[in-house]
Amino acid sequence: MSIVRIDTTNTHGWQARVHVGNGKPRLTMLCSDADFGGSELAHHAAEAALKLLQLKALMERRRMARKGLEGLLKKARGAGNGS
Repeated sequence: MSIVRIDTTNTHGWQARVHVGNGKPRLTMLCSDADFGGSELAHHAAEAALKLLQLKALMERRRMARKGLEGLLKKARGAGNGS
């Protein structure tokens, strides 16, 4: 998880990034200087966005874990039935 400065020809702002897990894309949110009234305010917005993205990543990790556990239980039940 990080906040990085983006400065290109057309884009200026701060990007919040959070890694979800292996094989999953990063969650990102760009807080542009123009939308938030300057670099400092955009940075504060990116800090808030980072917290939101961390919660979303946590929810996704839990969903992935639950899905994996359900798959293991399904296999175990199948093995117990002689399948």
